[in-house]
Amino acid sequence: MSVTPSKQETILNKGQAADLIGVSERTLSRLHAEGSGPPRIRIGRQVRYLQSSIYEWLKACELKPVR
Repeated sequence: MSVTPSKQETILNKGQAADLIGVSERTLSRLHAEGSGPPRIRIGRQVRYLQSSIYEWLKACELKPVR
């Protein structure tokens, strides 16, 4: 996947990303360890998330109604 953020792209740290999703930082780390969390960026030891990637991930997790 190629990432080309626009000048307006918001980059979030782990705490901000967890708040946006509505989970704790620990849960966000667990989701990553399970391979089911949102895409993330590593810059050295720091973990960052693109806000648009989180919204895309949430949309992909959305369940369709049964009926």
